[in-house]
Amino acid sequence: MDSSEESPFRLTEIEKAKNLNQPGRNRFYGVRSNDLSPQNDALGQRSQPQDDIDFKSIKPKNTSMKSLLIIVGILISQLATAEDKFETTMLANIDALYNAGTIENLQNAANKFERIANAETDQWLPGYYAALAYSWMASREEDPTQKDAWLDQATKMLENALARTEPNVETYVMQGFIYTLRLTVDPASRGQIYSQKSYAEYGKAVKMDSENPRALFFMGNMEYGTAQFFKADTSGACEKMAQSLELFDKFTPESAIHPSWGLSFAQKTVENCK
Repeated sequence: MDSSEESPFRLTEIEKAKNLNQPGRNRFYGVRSNDLSPQNDALGQRSQPQDDIDFKSIKPKNTSMKSLLIIVGILISQLATAEDKFETTMLANIDALYNAGTIENLQNAANKFERIANAETDQWLPGYYAALAYSWMASREEDPTQKDAWLDQATKMLENALARTEPNVETYVMQGFIYTLRLTVDPASRGQIYSQKSYAEYGKAVKMDSENPRALFFMGNMEYGTAQFFKADTSGACEKMAQSLELFDKFTPESAIHPSWGLSFAQKTVENCK
């Protein structure tokens, strides 16, 4: 594949519009407290004899509570700022990834996501997107040895993501996609092993979320490739991929930085499906 051609995975205008409408992870934080004004002096008149003082009525001023609430407010504000910065950085890099036209540009995107993953040790999405970038690099690579090398990097970054989250529908699809690309390096010798691995991961994804368009599309795409290889009927696989287009149309990502890719690739595949 020509490494300078437009990426088949880039977002369509519909997908971009959906992402722009996502609330993302922005939140409004506020601290609402009761009236914390100092309590009135409960000691009464100074002329009152000491024996008549009601010590139970003495109430300390709430300065310590005020300080605590101020500290909590500052911490919440800093947390909100950090989350906004993370999301802004992720959005910029996701856009660059989806519009990368060459292996070099994909490598730059992968490098940036790796740096984010190293800095944000509790976030799984940077590792996921780095894995996606390396997978797309492998899909464009013609040299078998280099393709495997890119897929080694993709596997490493997917493991990075899975160290920070439980397996989910998107990680299952990504693992299946990596296995499928491994198969394409040498279908004759790898077909039996990696087709089973790919089917297993896509099956987990569909079982977890049958409404996820990437899960259904890649399952159908795998079935289509298998049918072609054995010169069998492809109509069932084509129908499954066509159904995924309907799911893409209805799909709303969890946030602006969650996966939403695949529609343009699915459309081209369905158009050529026979």
